[in-house]
Amino acid sequence: MREIDHSGGAIKSETLNLIIAICAILISGASFYATYLQAQSAERQVQAMTLPVIQFDHGNYDSDLDLGAISFTLKNAGVGPAIVDGIDLVYKEQRFDGVNAFFRACCES
Repeated sequence: MREIDHSGGAIKSETLNLIIAICAILISGASFYATYLQAQSAERQVQAMTLPVIQFDHGNYDSDLDLGAISFTLKNAGVGPAIVDGIDLVYKEQRFDGVNAFFRACCES
């Protein structure tokens, strides 16, 4: 005789366990990926917060001495260390090797 299945299309416990296991693996993978993205963003934020920021300023008057004085200032306004390898002094498309030659070309009348 042939056995008749009276389960009415119900899911077997083995199949249900397999579905739950697959869902758990997928959720774990998504959680791992989200954690990875968060750690990557935090690392970028730390790098951005420790970058040096070089500010350049210039002027032609010394308010402390109350007289005309040419000044050029480089300032590290950032958090991290600023390493300056060199500075190019250019005036009217001419490059100068030293500060004195640059000042003579730009500022002597």
